[in-house]
Amino acid sequence: MKSLTEIHNFAVKYFDLYRDSYTTKLQVTQNFETQCSNLGFEIDGGQALINQYSAAEFDHAHYLAKVIAQITDYQLLGNAIFSYYARCQLQQCSPLADHARLWFLLAFEQLAKITSLQLQSPYLFEGELQKISLVSDLSGYGYYEKGLEVQQHLTININGQVELKRYV
Repeated sequence: MKSLTEIHNFAVKYFDLYRDSYTTKLQVTQNFETQCSNLGFEIDGGQALINQYSAAEFDHAHYLAKVIAQITDYQLLGNAIFSYYARCQLQQCSPLADHARLWFLLAFEQLAKITSLQLQSPYLFEGELQKISLVSDLSGYGYYEKGLEVQQHLTININGQVELKRYV
């Protein structure tokens, strides 16, 4: 399987393509199957998605719109995207037809969101917050008048104590 960054870039690329009304069929179909396979996605007929989020109709965007916010597994969603694409190919429908475009837009937007969140997670705070400090700083922006407040420090600790320091 490829890296999460590659999956995220794939999702953003195709979200942008499906969002653009000037996108051609060739742009969304050329090498799509190869890209999905290289990213570790598999065709499962959407079965994993249906099993986890109900037996509603996998093919319809209104179904996906109902469950999309709950989907946090990028592998499951990637498999669903690959499966939906394969189904479109079998039925000889255009992936840019209105119903398919909406389905892909929803799916690629969510795939981009969840991969983005997972990419950021190593950098997010974990643990119990003890203290937070916010600093606003006007220094470095040029000439100041005498008496002008140029910096503020706001600190809030775990006990609820708040401290504000102002610098002139």
